[in-house]
Amino acid sequence: MFTDGSLSHIGTPELFLQTARVSLIPTHRIALTLFTLLSTNIVKAHDVIEDNDTANNLAKAGALKNNPILINPRFISIQLATFIWNRMAPITKNIRKFCNTSTAAAEFTRLMNSSSYAPITDSILANLIDWDLTSKWIKHNPLDSPTSRKLSAIQTYKVKSATFHLPTLDKRQLFYPALYLKLPLLCPTYDQKPDTNDHIRYCVYSVKALFGILLKHSGTLINILNSLSRDTLVDTDLIAHLLIHNLFPKLLVDLISRLIPQHVHLRNKTMLDIFATIQSDIHKEIWSTHAQNIHDFEKSILNITKRDKKSYRSTFHLPKRHKSNAHKHSHHTAFPILHNDSISSNLSTDPHRVPNTSC
Repeated sequence: MFTDGSLSHIGTPELFLQTARVSLIPTHRIALTLFTLLSTNIVKAHDVIEDNDTANNLAKAGALKNNPILINPRFISIQLATFIWNRMAPITKNIRKFCNTSTAAAEFTRLMNSSSYAPITDSILANLIDWDLTSKWIKHNPLDSPTSRKLSAIQTYKVKSATFHLPTLDKRQLFYPALYLKLPLLCPTYDQKPDTNDHIRYCVYSVKALFGILLKHSGTLINILNSLSRDTLVDTDLIAHLLIHNLFPKLLVDLISRLIPQHVHLRNKTMLDIFATIQSDIHKEIWSTHAQNIHDFEKSILNITKRDKKSYRSTFHLPKRHKSNAHKHSHHTAFPILHNDSISSNLSTDPHRVPNTSC
């Protein structure tokens, strides 16, 4: 029986005989009763039983493997019948929990086929992302409170970063078409390429900052990074594609798994703690710097302020009959479509701006 009161023996006599009785007993009362009645003693599970030793060795070997071990329940002699879900897989546990697996697989396939993940298709096909730990990282709460505005902001940043929806200039053009002309706006940090989510991982500033962050945490990683060459650390297909977008690289998982081969919970906690410190610096030194440069660029060059965006939302979200009275925002400065010496000189004098080099 599961902790929520559901039964795992689907289609067996136990299900029909015990459902009414179990449904009347709250799960927490069962736990309290068992806690008061049971005592535990450390005993040896088995002694010189060859079959048990073989089973233990197989279980330990399977726990250390990356790929799951599949067992066909049709070959279990005591199995009276095998229920197959949509001709895909046998139902081996509670139907509600089993459906989570199949629906999650379908949702994952849909997500991987979306255009949002087109920039990292090669990384996905090469199996460079540990999706299990990425999922745990997205749900990870670094705060003491289970709900807060700060936690909401942290989770929003993770999701937008992992799905390539950070508010870069191309996204702002999409959200505010009347404020931004439909022309490519260059990266405010290094104005040589259009500012997109995909560009962040190739930006010279991002790669250099990421290398510095990894070196900073090399002690936490037990000097693993010091044993690798500089070229390996800044490989865009392996590091910048994934870390900058809050995706857990398998390289990091494999390295830590060698140090902690057993104790899965301890290993996951260690990896999440390390990843949290790395991502904190990545957010502060890469995305926050980039977002500040976008803000300065909009204010000084595009003449767009926060008030303009609020006015835009209140004006252009009116019903269709009122849209004829809406006026577009007037710009008095040119957009930097191509490299412009006058614009570059204005931007280079900004104290918050990083020195300009080519990407």
